[in-house]
Order: sequence, then C-alpha cells, then structure tokens
Amino acid sequence: MPLQYSVPQFVDVENKVIGPISVRQFVIIAAEIGIIFCLYKFTDFTMFLFGTIITVAVAILFAFIKVNGRPFHYFMLNFLMSVKNPHLRVWKKVEIPPPLEIKGDPMGKGKTAVGEELTSFTYIKMAREKEKVHSRLSDLSLLVDTGGFFEKH
Repeated sequence: MPLQYSVPQFVDVENKVIGPISVRQFVIIAAEIGIIFCLYKFTDFTMFLFGTIITVAVAILFAFIKVNGRPFHYFMLNFLMSVKNPHLRVWKKVEIPPPLEIKGDPMGKGKTAVGEELTSFTYIKMAREKEKVHSRLSDLSLLVDTGGFFEKH
C-alpha cells in the first residue's frame, strides 16, 4: 500500500497577526506610525501634514496593494532591477556575405578579394569550420526540438 502524504494547500497565504493584517503589513504600519510620530515631534505643522500624507500613501501602497497577485514591494524590486540592468534580447538577423571571394584554381593557389594567398590547406580548413558550425547547429536544434531528451555526442 503506497504511503499518502498531505500536501499543504495555501503556502502563499501570509500569517495573520491581528484580524486580516499579516506580519508584513503590521511591520509596515508600525514603521509608518513611527515616522509620523517623528514628523510630529521634529517638524512644523505644514511639514508634518505634508509628510503624513506622503507616508500614509506609501505605507498603504506597500502594505495592501498587490500587482499580479504579489505584494507591491516585489514589483518595485523587479522594476528597479530592470531599470538598473535591462535585459532586452532582440533577434536581429544580419546577412553576412561570404568571407572570401576566390579567384583562381581552388586546388592550387588563389587570391582573395583583399589579395591574401589561399592554399589547399586553407580550403580544407574553411570546409572543416563550415562543417563544424553546421553540426553544432544541428546538435543544438536536436536538443531544443526534443526538449533535452536526445543529445548528440
């Protein structure tokens, strides 16, 4: 008889401290109250009023607002990381002309468009490099197409 285990159902629900307020929300509200108290003690009334409005707005934003089902501070962290170090990857296919234009006998010596001499060794080397690139690309496409199950060695 196979063993049966109970699987936790609500792992993404935060622990509640007071009524519907979680620990994270309680800490944010406590910090907000501390900041408002400091503003009251150390600033004049207009600065206290202005600071209180800003502090309450930020505290409500971070404590109670969710973006895509996640707390707002995760959204802010992801936003700041994206601004600091953007990772936009764009596929830009560039047509690359063939690197060498061969003039002369392919088995003997020839010249490229820029005047370099080509030997039969150069032709063999070029063919092997082309074959190596092709086989590497076909290996990668096989790996991607099969989801990593088959890998050519």
